[in-house]
Amino acid sequence: MTRFVSTRVCLDVCPTSNFKLGVFEPETHPLPLLLDAGVTCSVNADDPMLFGSSLLQEYELCRSRFSLSDHDLAVVAANSIECSGAPEELKITGRGAIDRWLENYGGNDHRDGPP
Repeated sequence: MTRFVSTRVCLDVCPTSNFKLGVFEPETHPLPLLLDAGVTCSVNADDPMLFGSSLLQEYELCRSRFSLSDHDLAVVAANSIECSGAPEELKITGRGAIDRWLENYGGNDHRDGPP
């Protein structure tokens, strides 16, 4: 994990496919531990046609199964933008939208369940 943190390699995490493929059980999924350790992670929907999940469903799953806070979800969303190949202007717009969402709607800032 130290190497992931120091190199800022972004791990794209797809919880639904991890569960359906038997890679992890919901109780043992490492996403919360990775985030706590400072590993850069994004959340994605792996093959929505095959696994039946959307990006929104993945974020909802992260909130309900892993008790990720609004701040955690905002960090994950910002990581997905920051680590993408998008032009800098689009990254600035995306980060601003996340900041506004967190300021206006983010009320759950601790990992103790949904607001």
